[in-house]
Amino acid sequence: MSFDTLRAYFRLIRLGLLDGLLDKLEQAVLIYLADMANGKRGQRFTVSYRTIALDCRISERTAQTIMLALVRKSLGLSRDNEATGRRAGEYHFDLERLTGAIKQAEARIREEYPAATLTESVKQFRATRRQRIPRKAVW
Repeated sequence: MSFDTLRAYFRLIRLGLLDGLLDKLEQAVLIYLADMANGKRGQRFTVSYRTIALDCRISERTAQTIMLALVRKSLGLSRDNEATGRRAGEYHFDLERLTGAIKQAEARIREEYPAATLTESVKQFRATRRQRIPRKAVW
């Protein structure tokens, strides 16, 4: 388990930077994968689609689709080798890239929304983001 990777993704979620990029199921799988990462192995982990499906209570096909989407969206997760047959795929998180992105986002938020604390700036940022993101109509 890598607490650094988990902390980084929770920070991104708190800042609201994953709101329009990932749906809730993708965020849940991403947090599950961050929990799987091993800090002693350089944020690397090996996991099969079946394991993801069983632990996240989704189908194997959904796990496959989400994994491909997460790698394609460049969220610090990359695939080292393809999962083939019974062999699980090996992935790793780029923690330096994540922390760099978080620092840049926090600096940008502080510039755009000056406040006494970062928490107040983030609240202002998220409030204006909610106004800009159109809500789906409920029929």
